[in-house]
Amino acid sequence: MIPEWPKSLASFDDGKFTKELCPVVIVKTEGFPPDVIELAFLRLYKDPGDVTGLINPFLKNVDLILIDSITICGLGFVDPSNFPSKAVIVSKFVPNIRKAYEKAYELYGNDRFREVAEEYLKRVKCVKLKHGKICIAPYGLEFEYALKIVRKRTLVDPLPEEVRLSDSVASALGKWLNG
Repeated sequence: MIPEWPKSLASFDDGKFTKELCPVVIVKTEGFPPDVIELAFLRLYKDPGDVTGLINPFLKNVDLILIDSITICGLGFVDPSNFPSKAVIVSKFVPNIRKAYEKAYELYGNDRFREVAEEYLKRVKCVKLKHGKICIAPYGLEFEYALKIVRKRTLVDPLPEEVRLSDSVASALGKWLNG
């Protein structure tokens, strides 16, 4: 059971990447406004396939995982239904992910990307908040509860602070590593 208000959260994002290097930053926070309690960095490459197993060890011991996409490092992807904690995918729009199915099949030789994407598309709903439109796909919790969490954790942007934080750190690292 998730606590009334998640005390500890994890978020991750990728930064600017090349074919050889895709930096992924994982940020763990506590409280709100969020205090960073742990920061991790993974070096992946472009289009790495399903990276859920690589990222999961960094997502343990948190109440909730907040991320902005199921895709990472190009056509790499994560499966939130296999995360060690409940998760909420939040974004400003629903990506046209179906256009990538053929390329993903060509890269990976299976339909796993399509399966994960279709599950995301079944779950995602968009709503208008005071800071703009937000699309939410909850995994392991009800949509209304996920929306309540997103509202409480958003200060200036449609995206929650933890998502903005992981994006900012990953973007800075990507620019530093890949120019």
